[in-house]
Amino acid sequence: MSDLLGRRRMFMIAMALFGLGSLLGGLAQSQLLLIIARGIQGLGGALLSPATLSLIMSNFEEGKERNHALSVWASMGGIGLSLGLLLGGVLTSYISWEATFFVNVPIALLAFLLSPVALRESRTPSAAWRYDLAGTVSVTAGMMLLVYYLIQSPVEGWLHPGTIIPGAIGAVLLLLFVIIEKRTSEPLVPFRLFRIRGLTGAALTAALFSASFGTLYYFLTLYTQKVLNYSAIQSGLSFLPLALSALFGARFINKMVTAIGTGGTIAVGMGLGGGGFILLTGLSETGSAWGIIPGLPQARGLR
Repeated sequence: MSDLLGRRRMFMIAMALFGLGSLLGGLAQSQLLLIIARGIQGLGGALLSPATLSLIMSNFEEGKERNHALSVWASMGGIGLSLGLLLGGVLTSYISWEATFFVNVPIALLAFLLSPVALRESRTPSAAWRYDLAGTVSVTAGMMLLVYYLIQSPVEGWLHPGTIIPGAIGAVLLLLFVIIEKRTSEPLVPFRLFRIRGLTGAALTAALFSASFGTLYYFLTLYTQKVLNYSAIQSGLSFLPLALSALFGARFINKMVTAIGTGGTIAVGMGLGGGGFILLTGLSETGSAWGIIPGLPQARGLR
């Protein structure tokens, strides 16, 4: 959509959706409205990430300038995520949980208003592309059903009709997606790209990172608040080493890439992450926040 409609335009649409979802989330008076608001936020976030990355590729010249921009983009994402946990605890404890939604609204509005001034529009000529609607629908529905199966099966049973049937349909849809992508002239995911070794390695690394560290925040928040009975601000403060390690990594990432290359830097980061997860296996019901501190910075790695 960024290629066809314009990368800056999609960035602005995504930012508007995320801001709207945040506003509705803060105003929500029911669980249903809160879920809808989170869905709008998720849609905005899903559009925002690729639009942002494509804007970097089109607004910065290839070479040192673009490499620096990509480094800042990746570092700020990690720092923002880490600081968000800390500041979220402060907002929840001293203002309200709604403040964690409202704080996004002025930021989204400012980014939206500055976009026409700060960003250069770019797009791919529409005559050369078309929407892969069949591929989009099949992969989206397939992934949703598969995720539903993985979430509900531990509750209802792995072979329960209410879970196995949606899971089987999801698997069939994903298989159909592969067939569609191989036959359509303008696929959503051109499989020929995976012949590029660097791209395949980066994609697998990103998937492993999201599947491991991406879930760490959720489980550690449950651990600190439900097991250790910490308040929201105490739980947020327990993530302070995480934020500090992200700041530390951001300062040295460029030097590491220059010294040992991208592959070497990724290997170091994943190695640190693995070591951190091993340390976190020692957590217990009678532990404390000090038990997670040694593992958090390492698990954070070098995003």
